[in-house]
Amino acid sequence: MRSIWLCCGLASCAPGSLWIEEGGEVPDPTGSGFVTSPWEQPSDTAALDPALYEGAYARIVSPAAAAVLSWHEPTRFEVEVRSAVGEVLPAGPVQWIASDDPDFEGNGEASFVDDTLELGTHEIMAIAHLPGGSTAAHSVGDVRVQSGYAGTYAGLFSVDGTVTQITITCTGAAVLVVGQQGVLGEGDGDCLVSILGIDVPMSWDFALENLDGVVSGDAGVDLIGFFSYRVPATGTLDPQGDGFDVTFEADIPLIGTISAFLSAPRISLET
Repeated sequence: MRSIWLCCGLASCAPGSLWIEEGGEVPDPTGSGFVTSPWEQPSDTAALDPALYEGAYARIVSPAAAAVLSWHEPTRFEVEVRSAVGEVLPAGPVQWIASDDPDFEGNGEASFVDDTLELGTHEIMAIAHLPGGSTAAHSVGDVRVQSGYAGTYAGLFSVDGTVTQITITCTGAAVLVVGQQGVLGEGDGDCLVSILGIDVPMSWDFALENLDGVVSGDAGVDLIGFFSYRVPATGTLDPQGDGFDVTFEADIPLIGTISAFLSAPRISLET
């Protein structure tokens, strides 16, 4: 049987050298318990006493119920597990479910950021798997995912023009709704036009298309059945600022020129 000298230092052996027989185990010089194999970090749940989770419950802290999330924008999803007396506990693996998006599954963590939740109105559920094989679940409802352009816009529009060589002007209110995808804006407005001292109603219906903040489309104008015409529209849409900023202009055959201007900020996220 061969024996091995272990020497301390970079040169020859000195006092403090250690004699080990071949095949023997390297002793622990620090008293830490480390011998021949690396120490393994226990999992969050493996070292926890299941008794701590008796009566535990889960609560989703983000998103909140009835939250409105911007489509394709990062959102934090987070659930907490608390003991029966309200202390926060490690959640363990978490399964996430969205009622209107079967592909949404999170990443198995209690907290993460995601931008893949699909358009629609969802019930979000989190199921936390706890030590001892138990689970705790919580859900929040009416979580809406929609485009950042979506919502209800309201404001004023003004009209100038000529009708059979008579100058007309009017100012009225308009309301438009942009759908969840943020592409189509539809609405209407009305005002009173004074012609030869007589007030007559003028109505408009808007059919607008938004492409990354650039607006096109048209509006139908009707003057008490005297004429009806679709007037082309161009402009911009800034939901965080002035909202719709759109101009309508056309030469109506046999009638005259009509121009109008719409200014309508967003007043609600409802679609």
